[in-house]
Amino acid sequence: MRISSLTQFLEKLSPAPLVIMILVATAFSVPLVGYAQDPYPSQFIAFFNAKECPGGWTPTGNTLDRVTGRFLVPVMPNGTTQDQVETALASGENRTHTHSFSSSITLPSTYIYGADGCCDDSQTSEGNYTFGGTTAASTSEVPYVQLLVCMKSNEPPGSGDIPTGVLMFTAGLDCPSGWTQPAATQGRFMVGLPAGGSPFATFGGDPLAPHENRTHAHSFSGSFTPGSKSLIQFMIWKAWGYGHSGTQNYSGVSGTASTGLPYMQILQCEKS
Repeated sequence: MRISSLTQFLEKLSPAPLVIMILVATAFSVPLVGYAQDPYPSQFIAFFNAKECPGGWTPTGNTLDRVTGRFLVPVMPNGTTQDQVETALASGENRTHTHSFSSSITLPSTYIYGADGCCDDSQTSEGNYTFGGTTAASTSEVPYVQLLVCMKSNEPPGSGDIPTGVLMFTAGLDCPSGWTQPAATQGRFMVGLPAGGSPFATFGGDPLAPHENRTHAHSFSGSFTPGSKSLIQFMIWKAWGYGHSGTQNYSGVSGTASTGLPYMQILQCEKS
């Protein structure tokens, strides 16, 4: 049979091959929307300076809902991944904390000759005086930046090179093949490397223990001078037990309190 036009040719074909031809052409001519164009494994978590996650990465899910408003800390030995400490930060929040305090002073004794008669009951007695309270709330002024957090949701469509030494968080329980868990970062907040600094240098306190809400205290000191008062009436007699006027010093250590930094401990992997 002679076919004189493209229309006649298509009419002779069954519908199924035509559909297949169109689908195949579409698949190879249009990029895979929603699929990652990077070589990172699924469940990896990264920060992005963007408003939307790239293809193949998602901003939602149980893991990332727990990350919101929290620092990420590489999980420590015997720790549980995705364990949380403190209440998450609100957008732009500068978290405050308070401390309790207490101290005491001892007024030395003095005595007065010729004290008798009326109206010497407004004097201060000798002895030990304690005082305490709670400090006003104050911020810790911890500098931080808010960034979009995304989790890799699809395996990469192809292979690619990832630089050795890249550190990534993962929602998984184990690092994938080709990745290892670094020891130096476990239980520590991470800070961008200052100029002239040494990578993996640790400082500050000991690494956090599992689910630890690290506390701290402050020393304090000061002085005050109790008021003095003159007695007008005199008789030849001696009165004692009065507090001596003059500057009195005090000092102590405040109660412990948490800085209030919310974090989630999560597995970190390093490209080997």
